[in-house]
Amino acid sequence: MNNHQTLYLNTVQEYNRQIMQLLGMGTQADRKELERLSGIMKKLKSSLQKLNSETDKFKRYVNNPSKYKAALKPYIEFLETTKAEIEKVGKAT
Repeated sequence: MNNHQTLYLNTVQEYNRQIMQLLGMGTQADRKELERLSGIMKKLKSSLQKLNSETDKFKRYVNNPSKYKAALKPYIEFLETTKAEIEKVGKAT
């Protein structure tokens, strides 16, 4: 497996990690926090669905690591943003 393919798998695993973290936080959250967590979850779900819909593009770029990484970059940046949002909600509790 190439480095850029490993990066794809790590990205998908990070989606899963963040979703599981949100679910765990939701079990102890009050109504206001649940609304914030729900908003983050919706954004994660939408982004993950978009990533999944672009599977053909990633298959096309499998032999071109720079294009592959460029196509994956917005998803990685998005995950960094949501990670910060989750941490912010976690500190508020």
